[in-house]
Amino acid sequence: TIYDNPHITRDEIERKHQQVPEITWRQEYMAEYVDEIGPVYWHFDPIKCVAEMPIPTATKCMCGADWGINDKTAFIFMYGLPGDIVYVAKEYVAGGLSCQQHAVNLGAYPRLPYYVMDSAAWHRESDMSSVPDRFGQAGINLIQATKEFDGSLSDVLDLVANNQLVINPQCKYVLEG
Repeated sequence: TIYDNPHITRDEIERKHQQVPEITWRQEYMAEYVDEIGPVYWHFDPIKCVAEMPIPTATKCMCGADWGINDKTAFIFMYGLPGDIVYVAKEYVAGGLSCQQHAVNLGAYPRLPYYVMDSAAWHRESDMSSVPDRFGQAGINLIQATKEFDGSLSDVLDLVANNQLVINPQCKYVLEG
């Protein structure tokens, strides 16, 4: 849990606890399995939402990343397409590698000015470096995602319900999630 990190003061922890919804606190900071959210993707229709799509030239790419401590690290590359479609085009998923090794592997993916990573990766290790510091040293610039869990979840639900989220069938980890 967040209390296990010796580099975060109790005051910082309590401030964070006051800033996030209780369900987010329990799941993201207290490492609890929370089954109260219910089905997230019950509108997801693989016939409508899984397809290969052309990406027009000069379409902006965005990338969300999640640092895997015990799980795999993932970088998900998305494009905003006409019709307010969010297209998940590529995924990079690997485990057991250093930030430097991930950065080398990411050379085969779209190069972006920055990548958005889950805020849990921002804690400092005993050497006072963080995952973003180590990725930055390897040429991958990360910015911190927010923990607006309720807003983010409803945005995804809206995209799915309105058939505006399309996932490339080659993104097997995204589809399994």
